[in-house]
Amino acid sequence: MQWQSDHRQVGAGAQEIVESEPARYLKVRLEFGDGAPAYADFRLTPLEAGTQVVWGFQMSHGWNPVSRWFGLMMDRWIGPDYQAGLANLKQVVETDRQSLP
Repeated sequence: MQWQSDHRQVGAGAQEIVESEPARYLKVRLEFGDGAPAYADFRLTPLEAGTQVVWGFQMSHGWNPVSRWFGLMMDRWIGPDYQAGLANLKQVVETDRQSLP
């Protein structure tokens, strides 16, 4: 998937599924402009009462001090979006499960 936006926070980029194990693991390569690619992954672990979903993010920041500072701030910047995304996923899954016969 590719995207292009005039909205400053969205920008342009692409994502591609690079690895998957159905119902267990998904890894996505993310590209934002000219920088090094980043990777997001989803790990699903069956539990007695449902499924635990862990959403991870990895990115190399190299030795550039500014890039490394950005790395330290990533959790603060994207953490709330990840939490909201996981909450939305939970709501969709639980709503769909309730609608099953």
